[in-house]
Amino acid sequence: MQRILIVEDESLIAWSMQSFLKASGYNVVGIVATGEEAVQCAAREAVDMVIMDINLMGKMNGIQASRLIRQKKNIPVLFVSGNKPDEISQYLEETSVCDYLAKPVDMENLVARLHSMLPA
Repeated sequence: MQRILIVEDESLIAWSMQSFLKASGYNVVGIVATGEEAVQCAAREAVDMVIMDINLMGKMNGIQASRLIRQKKNIPVLFVSGNKPDEISQYLEETSVCDYLAKPVDMENLVARLHSMLPA
């Protein structure tokens, strides 16, 4: 069972993702709201993939957190955000294991994207 970390500062969205992912057979290892918590949780837990909002509470955004996580672990990151800033476009060009999905997130599309990004 694939282990997913959700990094989302809007609790309703995070809980909705968690519920749908669990129903789809994924194991959600945690939900955190800041980039700092994401880095700590990814280091502490066995995580196969991170679903990461770009704009987060705290001092670190999702792109910064992703860079730190990827320095320690080579795991894919699926960014979700209401807007696609230039910074994410450049970051996606730099790495082949990250992708982007626009909000509002269609849960069926989310699961399809996870399935395509995770190893079988």
